[in-house]
Amino acid sequence: MSKQNLISIIISLIPISYVLGTFILNLNIFLLIIIGLFLYANGHRYKIDLLDKLVILFFIYILFTGLWNTIEIQYINQKINKDYYILNKSFFFLRYLFLYLTIRLLIEKDLINFKFIFVIYSLTVFLVSVDVIIQFFIGKNLLGQVSPNDYKVTGVFQDEAIAGGFIQRFSLFLFYTISIFVVTKKTNFKIYTLSVLFLIIILSIVFSGNRMPLILFILSIILILFTNQTLKKYFLQIFILITFILTISIFS
Repeated sequence: MSKQNLISIIISLIPISYVLGTFILNLNIFLLIIIGLFLYANGHRYKIDLLDKLVILFFIYILFTGLWNTIEIQYINQKINKDYYILNKSFFFLRYLFLYLTIRLLIEKDLINFKFIFVIYSLTVFLVSVDVIIQFFIGKNLLGQVSPNDYKVTGVFQDEAIAGGFIQRFSLFLFYTISIFVVTKKTNFKIYTLSVLFLIIILSIVFSGNRMPLILFILSIILILFTNQTLKKYFLQIFILITFILTISIFS
């Protein structure tokens, strides 16, 4: 197995790790960071640009606020309980900075198979979305699990009501997979496919009961429609189709 394929498989496991739990997700992230450190130790470098500097500055700000809050709680307010939870969490949050730098290095050195990753991400978010819809209507998901929450559908996440957030985060991979990697001369086929997928995603987010992911998802789709020249031509057609099917779904 080539180095590119191995690294791509590890990256493609991120959404699956997300489903399996926080420990598995963090384990996956740390594995990627170790790969990045190994490549760095072997002389792999890339030129840091303005975006990299802004990302690094953002994480420095998070670390600074965590340090200041800790000082304020422990020493200025003179809390008896010496709890360094905020500071520890700020330091642990730095793993995402190292993850960003690792992914940045892997992209620069052409060690990522984007098509493979996009397909796996798309399949994962599609299955989770269908799973949520099935649990909403039937009461049980594909694994026979029942949501413990009366007003939210949790799907494969069981006792955690985070299905909507997960779908919103990874749904864009599904749309771009169809747009970029599906080769066909029939533009209408892509448009109708994207419209149906949009309905599946938005219904699953609505049924999950998570409000903010729904708003973020809609904003993302609006930006895509107005920035993509091909989709902009079919905006009215897409809008009518989605409104029609969404209205039927709601009244059903």
